[in-house]
Amino acid sequence: MKRVRTFSLFAAGLILLGCGTILGIESGHGESGPCASDDDCEPGHACLVGQCRASCDSESDCPAASTCLITSGSRSCVTAGDLSCTDSSACPAGTGCVSGVCRAPCGIGCLDGQDCVDNSCVDRGESDAGN
Repeated sequence: MKRVRTFSLFAAGLILLGCGTILGIESGHGESGPCASDDDCEPGHACLVGQCRASCDSESDCPAASTCLITSGSRSCVTAGDLSCTDSSACPAGTGCVSGVCRAPCGIGCLDGQDCVDNSCVDRGESDAGN
């Protein structure tokens, strides 16, 4: 009898897991797929670098290995790979390429823990953001 109950619980778990996938419910940190604009994303998310990203107010709102980037239209969690650039055309609207990294200009406003260096928001402790 115990084996039947264990199997039933296991089967129910698999069914629930499968339903989440079928219904489009994804786990993770709020990324919900490709997008062309914020309208393609769920509430609390913004379209940035072609993906729906979780909105943020500070670094602590983002998962490990992500950072909160302020753009002209939103604040979203992005990874370091999303921020690498060779020129500003590779960066989200409202940001610019500084030393190979997309950064918010100070005029938009910097996050707590960031300083304005050469008109770009830079994490405290970064010594060479503008060169």
